[in-house]
Amino acid sequence: MPGVSPQRVLENRNSLATKPALDPDVDRKSKRLREGRIDTVGNVALRTAPNTTTIVTHPACSSTSVVLMMAKDANAAAENWFITPGNGAFTITHSASASARTFRFVVFTPAVA
Repeated sequence: MPGVSPQRVLENRNSLATKPALDPDVDRKSKRLREGRIDTVGNVALRTAPNTTTIVTHPACSSTSVVLMMAKDANAAAENWFITPGNGAFTITHSASASARTFRFVVFTPAVA
């Protein structure tokens, strides 16, 4: 590089290689995300009759979240449900049934709505 001393090039290269230390919690979560793991997953058992709603509190949930559920048993697989996300929780509207119905869920919240 004409006009730039070799010492200056070495200083620039070293400054690019030095990264500020990340918060250990941020670093751990970033590593887990790169591995395909997320911590917004949980289980829920729907309330039985006469209830037709189940509220699940989750800190990652907001009104712009996408909540996906997977049935964990035959009764849950036969269930029809509707999810309404809100700030800090989501509501599952379902039929009134005496049967136990268990689901696994994941909450995805966009960084920008």
